[in-house]
Amino acid sequence: MSDDSSPSRRSLLRALGVVGAAGGVGVAASETSRTTGSATAARQTPSTWPQIGFDAAKTGTVGRGSLPAAPRGRLWRAREGEEGFSAPVADGDRVYYGHDEGLTAVDAETGEIAWTRTVGTVRGAPAIGTDFVYAGTNRSTVTARDPDLGGQEWSRDVDGPVYADLTVTGDTVFVGTIDGGVTALDADSGTPAWTTDVDARIDHAPAYDAESERVFVVDRDDGVTALAADDGEVLWESSTRARATGAPTVSEGSLIVVNEIGDVHAFSISNGDERWLERTSEAITGSPAVDDDGLYIGTEEGDVRAQSTVAGSRQWLTSVPGVPVTDPILVGDTVLVATDRGRVVALDREDGDERWRFSIEGTPVEGLALASDRLFYVQSNGRVTGLGTVTTPTPTATATPTTTETPTPTTTETPTTTTTTATPTTTETPTATMTEPPTATDVPTGTVTPTETATRLFGPGFGPLAAAAALGLVAWRAVRDADD
Repeated sequence: MSDDSSPSRRSLLRALGVVGAAGGVGVAASETSRTTGSATAARQTPSTWPQIGFDAAKTGTVGRGSLPAAPRGRLWRAREGEEGFSAPVADGDRVYYGHDEGLTAVDAETGEIAWTRTVGTVRGAPAIGTDFVYAGTNRSTVTARDPDLGGQEWSRDVDGPVYADLTVTGDTVFVGTIDGGVTALDADSGTPAWTTDVDARIDHAPAYDAESERVFVVDRDDGVTALAADDGEVLWESSTRARATGAPTVSEGSLIVVNEIGDVHAFSISNGDERWLERTSEAITGSPAVDDDGLYIGTEEGDVRAQSTVAGSRQWLTSVPGVPVTDPILVGDTVLVATDRGRVVALDREDGDERWRFSIEGTPVEGLALASDRLFYVQSNGRVTGLGTVTTPTPTATATPTTTETPTPTTTETPTTTTTTATPTTTETPTATMTEPPTATDVPTGTVTPTETATRLFGPGFGPLAAAAALGLVAWRAVRDADD
């Protein structure tokens, strides 16, 4: 059992002043990636994925720019618990997820279990705040934990078991219960600010609009309710005609709610009037991802749809391999979904064209989280996996020193060296469809690059000195091999 009074790793780093210091250790150079023959724009993936839907508005959207290319391979795989897993959340150090036995944190770099706390069943996704990670339980409690050590900071009773994902703003945690209560808790102390009963079970995360300072919930009886964030007063109520399939989403003065019979509703945030209604005729899975240009949803028919946020009209529709089982993630110009056939698929935001896909072994994915150029997912069998993107070393046939970065493999790239051994890029298909590559421990020793050599000898982040030493070692090995 950990000592809850022990200082956390974050607090020690802040005290030493090492975060952001000039000449800091371990800062990786920016890279670009190509999957269809052209370089992507500078990446803008988040350093954290703090809650379901990414933000308190539940937009599922991470800025502009472009997602790096398809994952290079599995960085690690961990397992904790037996069943009943939540979607993951992540920061720069840890991946957090709930299960029937409690709450677990996994090291984001290595996949090692950092800690597990038996707090009751945690079915909804946790949420990461400024200082703590929060989880709701089937014991009718919400608990705040130290992210590094897992020590309890506070625990508060709420009016019923919590199966919905949590929502956190800077100073408040919003929680819905299966008994129909919506509660606002102080993020630092856990002190309840208010509780409002909406008279029906809440299965999805509340959404928060900072501009209007309102909280929105959908319930199992088809209801939609707007509450004042400061005191929980009911401001308006409406209905979606059928059960909502995911959290409500805030978008440019509208509240977007989707349901199980294929309706997409846009309600006015100010008074609850219906601005528009689009009936898709396809049952919708999960919440939409929304930006200024459109909204993106998955359907039971195995499609991903893009629709206008102004009138709800369809912009494009793309079939994917399987039924989307995760909420879409919109990162820059790419839409990401995972399907029930074990595929993570990346689509172009503008036209829906498939960019790449990645195969996942085993049971269906419960949720995705994208942080620090890594993609994390939790499966229903308890596997938690971290995938590398452009930051993962690319195997090459020879370790030839060069002053420029190694280009990302593409289907049109010409090999820069002559060798009798085929490079990994020769098997890549024009559609960039991928199966899960071997882990780093499965890569033959003859494919180690100078960068990998530097990392193994000196540890990550030792900069030009380590790289130069590694290049020298590679050259010495080459001369030795030639002499032999």
